[in-house]
Amino acid sequence: MTRNWQALGEVLTDCLERGLTFCAYRVPGGSVELLVQRAPATGSADATTLDDEVDVFLIAPFYLPHTGPLVLRPDQRLSFSATDNGGTTGIPSDFLGSAPVLDDRGASMDRAAHGATLAAAKAAISRGELRKVVISRTKRVPFQREHLADLFIASLSEHGHAFACLLNAPSVGTWIGASPERLLAYSEGSVVVDAIAGTLPRAHAPVDATAWGEKEQDEQRSVTDHIVAVLKHVQPVPIEVVGPEVLHAGQVAHLHTRISTELNGRSLASCALALHPTPAVCGIPTAQARTFIHAYEPHERGLYAGFWGPWRTQGRTLLHVNIRCMQVFLTHALIHVGGGITAGSVAEKEWEETEQKALTWETLVRRTAGPIS
Repeated sequence: MTRNWQALGEVLTDCLERGLTFCAYRVPGGSVELLVQRAPATGSADATTLDDEVDVFLIAPFYLPHTGPLVLRPDQRLSFSATDNGGTTGIPSDFLGSAPVLDDRGASMDRAAHGATLAAAKAAISRGELRKVVISRTKRVPFQREHLADLFIASLSEHGHAFACLLNAPSVGTWIGASPERLLAYSEGSVVVDAIAGTLPRAHAPVDATAWGEKEQDEQRSVTDHIVAVLKHVQPVPIEVVGPEVLHAGQVAHLHTRISTELNGRSLASCALALHPTPAVCGIPTAQARTFIHAYEPHERGLYAGFWGPWRTQGRTLLHVNIRCMQVFLTHALIHVGGGITAGSVAEKEWEETEQKALTWETLVRRTAGPIS
């Protein structure tokens, strides 16, 4: 560990031990930005007020409340890179913390329950009620919270092309993620959205997107078409679609299409909120898929399949869908993983897909058994 990563580890450990409300995030290719709030409670912003927010961090659960995303409004900012720790690393003593969340609230599906839920989803698809639905599960792994700062620092190099984030707030608990999927990127009036769907083990994924199977290509097309339709409804302006291409993310690969348009003075908040949740984490049609998920998943998704990221920071917004993530407790963590179910889904393959996705964090957790030297 470099001296400056050591400084980052020390300040993150201090924030965690004190239970401060904070987030540390790294945009691919950027520095680690640490945002710390003086008071524990986060605020919120709905569609009517979100466009007025500047220089904040948004936190949105999968089931977005009517009050809108949570908003972390930082009172202190620090920046870290491998070569520069940004100066002072201390957090003032008058910053107040809160106790960590202890209850993981709900059991996950075992393999049999996952298979039964998949069968119910395919039955709903055959009846014409759904075209696709994303079924998620959690995987419990032993992990000591005291090593969380080390785990985050290890993830920076392990997942260099992902949006890395560590968050602690009393309303949602402690989460760590490394997402390859942008919900929305905004700068100087331009908006870019990722459509990511279709998954294969990385070792078995064709390099050419056109060589992927029909199931994966159909899943990708449905997500792309949905996002384009939403953007056209919110922003009736020309839309550019590039892809699909193959995107590698940890142990798996996905099909990835980039969709871009111009805001032309329209509401960025309306655009972001209309996109959530995308079919990549929910399904099609959205309302029916969400109802199915609520009925069949025994666990709470929490921040999994929501979105988070900096909002209008230096004129830029970068929101990522919170996949490849886990919630951390005192002596264990819950890895959240899911997969899109369509008419062509096979139970054994869908289970194995979630196992492969869980390895994104499971492997790193096992490696981070103690402090990194």
